[in-house]
Amino acid sequence: MTEQTNIPSQATWAIVLERFKSAKAASETYARDHWLAAGTDAPQEVDDTMDRLAGDFSDAQSDLMATPAPDLEALSHKLDVAMRLENGDDPTMTAWEPEFLAQIIADYRRLLTPGPVLQAA
Repeated sequence: MTEQTNIPSQATWAIVLERFKSAKAASETYARDHWLAAGTDAPQEVDDTMDRLAGDFSDAQSDLMATPAPDLEALSHKLDVAMRLENGDDPTMTAWEPEFLAQIIADYRRLLTPGPVLQAA
């Protein structure tokens, strides 16, 4: 994943963020109410649904992280997601690939650096 330079509107960011939140909630709710409750005896249809919802969540998370943050609040949210803080977990950077974090790096350089951004040699 390479960083994008087209900054989305607040409306576009809100759509991406809502898709992430909805997919996360759907995956977590289904996991709690059906998949985990069934244990190792989960019917194939429960496993299939869980796989689909987990895939939807993964795609939504990837889209969120790849979308440039339009402002510092959006960047803060992306950092919370990357560090799992949105779950209230202990802060930890998971084993993200550098490409996954490339947009966050581009975001903080753009939003926190006064004046022109210098490129590393």
